[in-house]
Amino acid sequence: MKKLLCSFMILAVPTWVFAVDSIYLKTGKILKGKITDESGDTITLEGEDAWQEIKRSDINKIKEYFLC
Repeated sequence: MKKLLCSFMILAVPTWVFAVDSIYLKTGKILKGKITDESGDTITLEGEDAWQEIKRSDINKIKEYFLC
């Protein structure tokens, strides 16, 4: 019964929870989270604790992950 319950809990977790976008900054730092907005010269990233606005001029590359 425990195995069945554990299996159900794993399948019940939405797959978007595992999707993490990565923003590689020119400084070498890597920011991880979900890109929520791309407008003009900034990108908004929702991280674990807060939202961050990052200037495009500070970004080296972006890796976005889609699960659909």
